[in-house]
Amino acid sequence: MKSRFFHCSAVALLAAMAFAPTAALSEYKCNNPSSPIDKRACAKAAEGADALRNFVTRTRMIWHLDIWDYVRPEQPSASTSAAAKPAPREAEVLSKQAAITTSDR
Repeated sequence: MKSRFFHCSAVALLAAMAFAPTAALSEYKCNNPSSPIDKRACAKAAEGADALRNFVTRTRMIWHLDIWDYVRPEQPSASTSAAAKPAPREAEVLSKQAAITTSDR
């Protein structure tokens, strides 16, 4: 009975440790690229986020690259800057919807 409890506790502890979030950040490799593939990835990062994402996606199975190794921490991503700006037609559509709902009353 005690050995079963111990076994279950050990499995639960190992599972918790496996899924625990880590605070480690990726090392920025473009300051000193050590391999030819790092140099190519840094060149793609200089071209832009889309070029880097396409390169990493295309070569991920071969070189096991991580996009965060080639992006500066202070560099904003295109997705966050696009999400912060509302779509230009969104305000127009919302105002038309508000006008329709108030005229129905």
